[in-house]
Amino acid sequence: MRSEVMKEDPDNLNAIIVCGIAYARMGKKDESLKTFSQALERSPNDHEIMNNIGSILYERGQYEGAAEQYLKALQAKPEGMFPLGHAT
Repeated sequence: MRSEVMKEDPDNLNAIIVCGIAYARMGKKDESLKTFSQALERSPNDHEIMNNIGSILYERGQYEGAAEQYLKALQAKPEGMFPLGHAT
């Protein structure tokens, strides 16, 4: 499902995030989590990526991991954060 943009520019963070969201919305949680993890490697302080990972983990019943990601997201950007439900 990788987009043409990602084929031409595999480090395009926006394209990686969009793919992660698309996977999540199609119910492909494993692929979504893998894609968001790749995005987080490229942008380790991105609160939105952390929030998306938290949402996927929450939906998979991995509540401790989800809470950890939400906390990291809040620490990265405490103002204006609304965790839960970004990716899906």
